Amino acid sequence: MEELFRGIAEQIASIPAVWGYLIIFLFTWLENITPPIPGDMIVVFGGYVAATGSLDLVVLVVISTMGAAAGFMCMYALGRSAGPAVLRSRLLRWIPQDPIERTTRWMTRWGLVLILINRFLAVARAVVSLLAGIARIPVPGVAVCATLSALLWTALLAVLGYFIGTEWERIVEFLGQYSRVVSAVVAAWLVWQAVRMIRRRR
Repeated sequence: MEELFRGIAEQIASIPAVWGYLIIFLFTWLENITPPIPGDMIVVFGGYVAATGSLDLVVLVVISTMGAAAGFMCMYALGRSAGPAVLRSRLLRWIPQDPIERTTRWMTRWGLVLILINRFLAVARAVVSLLAGIARIPVPGVAVCATLSALLWTALLAVLGYFIGTEWERIVEFLGQYSRVVSAVVAAWLVWQAVRMIRRRR
């Protein structure tokens, strides 16, 4: 599947700029909805294409930021509207409510900080947006922090792609390794939290 998306990314260099921007927006938006979609790869390659003159670097960053922020806000809206009901549904009633309530309180207190760094958390992005919605963190703060986070991350990727040029795939490989490290850290944290919860119950 990665090769399929790689082929789609490379088509951006050979189509009119407006369609290239549309594809970039779509991928950066969808990445928040369905995490396996490699939106970061599209942004990096877009930076390389901008270096050739086919795209404008500033417009690329703006479009990527808009797509990423819009995707985050969609998942936030889902969590805000349906999240609590889903967690209380019969399908998930086996999940203890205490940890859910503690997580919600934690998100209420520290959620804006987590949203601000969410773009750097790879696989955890969609989870952060859903939890922010479930915790009902005020919309203005969420929108500002999500947009700023997206701006910092997409600008970094686009600029790297712009200056590294034809070696853009090296950045993609590094992002893959980075994602695996973040996933391992998040998994370790979840295991640690589970162990703490079991110890408390004992």
